Amino acid sequence: MLITKEEVMSESPTPLTPDQLLPDGQDGRDINGTYVRKGTVGAFIQNVKSLDSAHQGTPEYDALVDQITAAKPMLDALEIFAVFEVRDPQIAALFQGRG
Repeated sequence: MLITKEEVMSESPTPLTPDQLLPDGQDGRDINGTYVRKGTVGAFIQNVKSLDSAHQGTPEYDALVDQITAAKPMLDALEIFAVFEVRDPQIAALFQGRG
């Protein structure tokens, strides 16, 4: 099932519940043309937090960076950054391609 920006941003907005966005038993869905898997936002937050304790140049650091940057298109589809600002300079640099 595809949900579009127009459906979310209708003239008379109504509250959206989590189960309307992703019903029980469904692992993900296409949102604004991008498949978004459940857990994407939670995994992104945990990976960003873990990056603080990882050492640059290690396989662990590189794996975290890969997961963080791989999540960006899905977070963009969810329009996370239209309502939340990235305050961490390291993450902002990764998203700008400077990490």
